[in-house]
Amino acid sequence: MDTIRITGFSTALYSTWFFIEPYKLLLDCGDGACALLGQKSGKVRTIALTHADRDHLTGLGQFNQLNAAGGKLRIVYPESCGSFPALQTFFDRFDPHVAGGARWETIANGERIELDRDLVLEARSNPHKSAGPGETKSVGYRIYRVKRKLKSQYRGVPGKEIAKLVASHGKSHIEELVDEPLFGFSGDTPVESPTIWDGLPVLVHESTFLNSDDAGGYQAVHSNLPALMEALATIKLGRLILSHFSTRYRADEIRKAVVDCAHKLSFPHPIWLVLPLEVRRDILLTPPVWPGTDAALSPTA
Repeated sequence: MDTIRITGFSTALYSTWFFIEPYKLLLDCGDGACALLGQKSGKVRTIALTHADRDHLTGLGQFNQLNAAGGKLRIVYPESCGSFPALQTFFDRFDPHVAGGARWETIANGERIELDRDLVLEARSNPHKSAGPGETKSVGYRIYRVKRKLKSQYRGVPGKEIAKLVASHGKSHIEELVDEPLFGFSGDTPVESPTIWDGLPVLVHESTFLNSDDAGGYQAVHSNLPALMEALATIKLGRLILSHFSTRYRADEIRKAVVDCAHKLSFPHPIWLVLPLEVRRDILLTPPVWPGTDAALSPTA
């Protein structure tokens, strides 16, 4: 299991962003993303936004101003969010020297876009924002590597026979495309069916509240820790990064709640935390707060 470089900041109400360095991808673009990434911000080629709340998009202005010239930056957003076309129009007027530089693209539930060669980004709708039938206003993302594999009926067929088939019918006749899951990002969301994230080597998931009582009326739009961990304990998962905690909680309070919950569940997956108002750099290269109980899924350096 490879360890990918992830740097992020996520504090409920204030700002959320995660830079997935090998994919040249920024997930959400809350306040301070550009300043805190510094020169690394120039490596971003795609900004994928989950929804139109301010704490997930207010860093876009500086990113656009510094990195959009020459058309090298793409901004992806849920197709039914009218706020983003309005922002595009504003940025074009406010920063005319980069007007038309960034490519703004919509994405719908289940739609995929190419990140780089064999890498694809897929959007999954969630109920954080109210949406009408067929609308996509809030999403999480999954990243896959798409591989070509020999179809099962041709495995074991001698090479000469395979070459003849390719010559006659082309490679598509003997090969099939297979998704290799790489990464998941929940965005803001209540706890949903964990099968959405099954089989991922890395998942970044919000955990705004430490218990359901604190969540109150927000349970329909945000996750609470016990319900989330109980759900995720049932699936195959490599590494879990919990984020988007409320500032009502102290860092030590969050650590204790996570470890206590993990111990109670014999939680199989290792856990890292992005604590309120804390920038975490190269998150998975640091020790987890919980090591996990399944050795087969433990992280490698």
